[in-house]
Formats: sequence, structure tokens, C-alpha cells
Amino acid sequence: MNPSQGPLSRPTSVPEIRQRMEHFQSEAGARHSAAFRPRADDVIIATYPKSGTTWMQQLLHALRTGGDLDFEEITQVVPWIEMAYDMDIELDQAQRAQPRLFKTHNNGHDAWGGCRYIFLVRDPRDVLVSFHRFFEGWLFEPGSIDLETFAREFFLDGSLSGDYWSHLLEALPAERARRLSS
Repeated sequence: MNPSQGPLSRPTSVPEIRQRMEHFQSEAGARHSAAFRPRADDVIIATYPKSGTTWMQQLLHALRTGGDLDFEEITQVVPWIEMAYDMDIELDQAQRAQPRLFKTHNNGHDAWGGCRYIFLVRDPRDVLVSFHRFFEGWLFEPGSIDLETFAREFFLDGSLSGDYWSHLLEALPAERARRLSS
């Protein structure tokens, strides 16, 4: 980050965004999420970012609890595996209802075999536009990164969550079986 921009400034270039994202998850958080081992009856909502994750978390939580809305943020009741440690959420604890539900944007789903998955797929054009709009004004300064640059640098080459196409491959049963058996 450019020191002259001050502590609350947002990045305005691809290198600045990449530098800021290096601190998105702590090293301890990465270790804890990698060590997570789901139970056989757990359900993991596995999506590329901006593909309907929050919608599915809300829907499944409502179905398993009869409509419980007593939470401020959905990750309090449907933990995000990669961010749970940094949000002070213990992944192995009991949840409000069964089955236990989790969210991940991780591209390495084969590390968590032995449970159930819901893979969501969304038109990649819609994912790209939604991803760009989500980050613009939150992660980077509005107007500083155009959609084409964002597509090339973070969607096609991959974000912290990997790339969109690898997520699609992971959702295919034959590809998952191949990865789990190797």
C-alpha cells in the first residue's frame, strides 16, 4: 500500500490489490481450515465466489431450523471454513440444527472427502460482473480497475479461491472421483 494514501485507502492497482489480499486470511486460519475434517453427515456448500453461496446458506439454514433468523451474519450459523478461525468460530462445535452446514470457496475440496457437497454453478458472465461489483468500492477504489482487467487478473488467472473453471471441474463426479482416488 502506498503510505501516502493513508490507512483507510483502497488499492487502485492490481499489485496493490494482490498485496492487500495477502492478509485476507491469517496463517493460523489457513492451518485450521486445512486441518478441518468433516463428519459423514456434514454438508459443505462449495462454490466459486459470487455464485449463490449466501443464498444457499440462508436457504439450507432456514430449512434445517424451520426458519430461524436469530443471527447477525450467516457465517455465524453456517461457518465459512477458510475464515472460521479468524472469525473466532470453532468448526468442530455443534451447530443449532442438523445437518451441520459449512461454506467454502476453496478449490481443494478433495481434502475434505467423506461428507456431502452442494456445488452451485452460475453463468460465468454473471459471476464475473457480480465479483467485480462486489470488490469495487470495498476492496479497490471505484473506477480504478475496469471489468476487462479484473476478468484477466482475478477471474481467468484465479483469485484466492482459485479459478472459476477449476471449480467447475471439481463439481464433476468423474473428476472428484479421480482426485479422491489419487
